[in-house]
Amino acid sequence: MTQRPSDDLFEDTRMSFGDHIEELRKTLVRCLIFIGIGCIVGFMTAENVVNFLQQPLRRAIKQYNDKAALNRYTALEGFYPPEISNRIQDGLAPNTVWVDPGQLVTAIRSISPGSFEEIDLTPYRFRPSAIKPGTATETVTNAILEGADAGSDERVKAIHDLLPPDALKQLAKPEDESAAHSRLIKILNELLEDPALHDEAAFKKQFSQPSWSFSQLLNPARENQIALMKVQADLHPNDVELSRRLNRLLIASVFPKEITPPSIDLARVEIWQDITEGTQALSPHEVFMVWIKAAIIVGLTIAAPFVFYQIWMFVAAGLYPHEQKYVFYYLPLSILLFVFGVCLAFFFVFDPVLKFLFSFNASMGISPQLRIGEWLSFVMFLPLGFGIAFQLPIVMLFTNRVGLASIEFFKGNWRLAVMIISVLSMLLTPADPISMLMLGAPLTCLYFFGIALCKWMPRPETPFSEDAVDPI
Repeated sequence: MTQRPSDDLFEDTRMSFGDHIEELRKTLVRCLIFIGIGCIVGFMTAENVVNFLQQPLRRAIKQYNDKAALNRYTALEGFYPPEISNRIQDGLAPNTVWVDPGQLVTAIRSISPGSFEEIDLTPYRFRPSAIKPGTATETVTNAILEGADAGSDERVKAIHDLLPPDALKQLAKPEDESAAHSRLIKILNELLEDPALHDEAAFKKQFSQPSWSFSQLLNPARENQIALMKVQADLHPNDVELSRRLNRLLIASVFPKEITPPSIDLARVEIWQDITEGTQALSPHEVFMVWIKAAIIVGLTIAAPFVFYQIWMFVAAGLYPHEQKYVFYYLPLSILLFVFGVCLAFFFVFDPVLKFLFSFNASMGISPQLRIGEWLSFVMFLPLGFGIAFQLPIVMLFTNRVGLASIEFFKGNWRLAVMIISVLSMLLTPADPISMLMLGAPLTCLYFFGIALCKWMPRPETPFSEDAVDPI
């Protein structure tokens, strides 16, 4: 005959309600102490943590900038030599700028008088390209030579009268088109040196201001800019450059169809700039809030093992001794899966995800500039989503052990499970296929791993089984 167990084999281990409340208070106090210590360490290391969390982004931005610099150089030159590629790998990239050589020489002369005296780089001369191709050279030449005729434009007559006889004779010489073009450019540039040109009465109409109106007060750009230049030239008669600029504008206005509009001659120069970029802040308090957030995250991470242990000790006080040992099976496995999911996201998912997202920036010509606050939220959300999702085998094991789902149920509905995993992967990741696949594929494998856990993980023993009853 066997002795049946009493109604409660563990009645000696019971705690009163007041004892539970007191134990809960002590547990919460200890948890807060550990969290406080963790936050202190977090505030001491927050700066290093923020720099560490920016590393994937900095790598992605550098790869984007390197590729963009090579593409830009190739578009200009048709190729890029190895020395350019090596320099770009060092974090530098060529950037094309257009420089006015005349202003550059003028600036150097103002700093060091006497420098570049033999160089005449004034931008206010007619270049060979100023005369349009075709019959423009012949048309301008004939107009100036016929300027003395009664039917000629008064402005053309003024130009004809200001040219010395030798210049008129040179214009009248029959030469080939190339020589005639060079000769005309030379004579027009000599005419630019004569300040008497803009004092001629023939150009008086061009210096008149438009009639005053209320709209002119609202839009000062309607003022005659040539007239304003004439006023400045009269106030500064020794300013050779201003006089030359004004004369060039006047001559170009006389022959608008033959002479191109005046423009500054620019020289293309390649300058090398540092293209190493990181995140940026768009508000004064953003960096401070990021620092606070990083410190709290570090503090909670450091305190988490101690907090979980305290919570477990509180929960274990209400469990039977034979139930407590199974936590040592499930808890380490849960922590291992969480850490594995977080590491997978941070070290293997960020780089391809950012590369994929930045590829759209390159195709649309938009340079990526990320805020530190948004990036920190992204870098926390994605690993956290991976870590939580990797708890799938533990959830499956729990539902199986409490009798909510059998192993046959998991095996028979694996297709539906894969579809649900795909939907969850889409919700827990950004809107890109790379991160969704990087989460969906491991979760699918973990689903079948969960089936294996349900089959091979030891089942909890009950103290009420026949084996636990002692014979008399």
